[in-house]
Amino acid sequence: MTARSVLVLWDIDRTLLYVGDIDRQVYREAFAEIVGRPAERLPARGTGVTMPLAVRGLLLDNGVPESDVPALLPRIIRLLPELLSRHIPDIRRDGQLMPGALTALRAVRKSPELLPTVVTGNLQPNAKVKLRAFDLHRYVETGIGG
Repeated sequence: MTARSVLVLWDIDRTLLYVGDIDRQVYREAFAEIVGRPAERLPARGTGVTMPLAVRGLLLDNGVPESDVPALLPRIIRLLPELLSRHIPDIRRDGQLMPGALTALRAVRKSPELLPTVVTGNLQPNAKVKLRAFDLHRYVETGIGG
């Protein structure tokens, strides 16, 4: 890391890129694999809630007893990045870069005073998958941020 002095924080979803319904498909797959039945209700779109809270809601909204959530939640959290990675071709085909995102990222990355990273409700592994799907990981420091 260089002696950059200003941290520039980027959100991922709907700021840099959009993956459409792929996140929701991944929630469906994870729920079915861990709970053993299909989810009837999915987390709302575009709420900005962190993934652990979204997964907790997914479990509770689909009738999983609250007493089972502490055991199931970390299992789903661990599974999400693997499932999302399987959808990279879908992300590239059906997702999109947001207008101006690449130009803005390149400009910030080029400035020696600016240190670009992400702040997101995504889990770090999921954030990295999404950024790599559009080759944006080259423009942000993913080891810092939030």
